[in-house]
Order: sequence, then C-alpha cells, then structure tokens
Amino acid sequence: MTKAVGADALGWTCAYVPQEIILAAGYLPRRVPLTPAGDAPSPLPANLCRPVREAAAQAAAGRLSGLAGVAVADACNPARALADLLNGIPGAPPLFWVPAPRSARGEAVRFYLRGLRRFAHDLGLDLRRPETEARLRRALAECDRVRRAYAELCRLRRARRAIDDGELQRALAGLEELPPAAAARELERLAADARRRPPHRDPNGAVRVLLVANFLPHPVPLLETVAALGGRVVHEDACHRGRLFLGLAGPAADPLEALARRYLRRPPCPRAEGVAARLGYLVRLARDFGARAMLYCLDPGCATQSYELAAAREALPAAGISLLAAEDGDRPGAATRTRLEAWLSLARHRDAQGKGAA
Repeated sequence: MTKAVGADALGWTCAYVPQEIILAAGYLPRRVPLTPAGDAPSPLPANLCRPVREAAAQAAAGRLSGLAGVAVADACNPARALADLLNGIPGAPPLFWVPAPRSARGEAVRFYLRGLRRFAHDLGLDLRRPETEARLRRALAECDRVRRAYAELCRLRRARRAIDDGELQRALAGLEELPPAAAARELERLAADARRRPPHRDPNGAVRVLLVANFLPHPVPLLETVAALGGRVVHEDACHRGRLFLGLAGPAADPLEALARRYLRRPPCPRAEGVAARLGYLVRLARDFGARAMLYCLDPGCATQSYELAAAREALPAAGISLLAAEDGDRPGAATRTRLEAWLSLARHRDAQGKGAA
C-alpha cells in the first residue's frame, strides 16, 4: 500500500489501531471522522454505527483527501463496510487494514502482532533497522506519557479532587488531534491544577454517574444535562475517551510485541470476548469512582452494544448499580431528559434509603 504524498497526518477509525506505529512512520494520528459530518449524507445504511456512518460521509464528501491514508481496524462488520467503501471512492486516501482480534490470549496476540508488522511495513517502516526500533520506542514512550497523565487524572477524580469537566473534555477531545507531547502537557497541567485544590464534596444529594458509550461528541451535552438534573458524571468509559488511554505499553525487548499486548489487554470494548469479563470491569469501574448509577449511551447501529446491554440489565442491578440506557445520549432530547430526571430522582431516593439503613 502506498501512502498519499505530501500529507502529514494519517487517519484512524478504531481504538485498536496503534497510534505509535503511525507516529514512528512520521505521521500525526488523526481520528476519523475529523469533525461531525453535519449535513453530509452517509452512503452507508442507518443501521450501522454512527462513527462509521460519519466517516463514510466524510469520505464521500472528499473531506479525507488531505490524509496520507486511513487505517481501519477489522473490529466489526460496519468497519468492513467502511473499508469496502473507501476502496471504491475515487480520490479517497489509501486504506490500511489492521486486524483486531476479540481475544487477548496467546495465539490472538501473535496474530495481531503479525498484522502490526504488516501495518508497519505498509507505512514504510523497515523493522530490521535499529533506527526504526528507536523510533518505535520513542513513540511508545510519548504515548505512555499521555496515558500516565490520564491515569493520574482518573486517580484525582476518584479522590474527589475538583477538576473542571469542560476543560477535561476539551483536553480529551484534543488528544485526537494533538501530538502526544502537547497532549501530555495539557493533561499534566490539569492534574497539577487539581492537586492544588482540596478534596471537594458533591452537592447534597448528587448522584454519581458512570457514563458508558462507544462514541462521545465534543462537547458532551450529557455532562451539563446530568448536572442540571442533580447528578454528576464521574468517569467516561468510551472507545475514543477513557478506554483509549488506559494501560501502558511499557518497556520490552520487542516494541511491537509490547504494543500488541497493550492494545489487546487494556480494558475491553463490548466487541471483545467474554461479556462477563466486560461487565465485571464496568462494575469495578463504577465502584472505584463511587458511582451508584450507570448511564449507557446505546448506538442503535452497534450490535455488540446491544448484546452487552441485555446482559447488563441483569448484572448491574444485582451489583447495586442503577442502569439507564439512552439511544440519543450524545444529543439528549426532551424525552431523554425526562427519563434522566426520573431515573436520577429514583437513584437519589435509593441512595438516601441505603444511607438510612446503614
């Protein structure tokens, strides 16, 4: 596969595309869609997930032509539909196909590693050269710095240090466009500001909410909506936000092997093997952040989310976590706002009963 000449950014569509390889090849990773598609119609059907449909709309409108290429992970059927579309649009940037196993077991890691070697080769990296290994190690170190800074912000949120939600969401959205060093500095600045503030108390009766999604826009209207209705979003578990930055690659004899293990063994997404493991992770996450309520933003076009939600409706209440699913969660309408208000009121009442019993 040949990269487009003269472009300095390479697009990626899924959190299973290692940005370190893109950086080592001399490109700035940019998430696709770069911006919301707006009024541009998507050539893909409405029963596919929103990120894929918006990426397709961007490609059909010619808005990806400035990229050196687009790396698509073989994560689901909608991703395959997007890859087929990109291959058929005249003038679309070159497509780079990256495997994305559902398992983190030994053979899956080896399969993924072979795919990463092919991806690196397609981007022009000669893995036999010492300078290529040095560039990969620098990219790993730069991205791990971002992850450490994000992990520190998560620690501060768990410790209930005051962090401006708007600033944090702007910083996280900026990570999709900024070079890693600049992104890390911004997150480190937010963490330093939070450490200077004393621990804070939630407003009386505020319900602590874990927000779960596969895609979150910028800004995130739900944060303000939940706050206005007496809740507080304390963490976001999303493909392009929380899960993207959790788990370090770390040092290893083979930097690509370190990448393969990191990307497959970090917190799983709904498509990963084992719904029980994923739900156990969500329960632990809610408890770590002191959340007794989980708001699940369901993309109707994401079949794997639907499977997970069906199991979550049984598992989460049994763990003492109230659950609400919203199909328009990223752009809440009047009906969703009413449901949110009732749900938060009920969760607040249950919290008050639990404290009274204690």
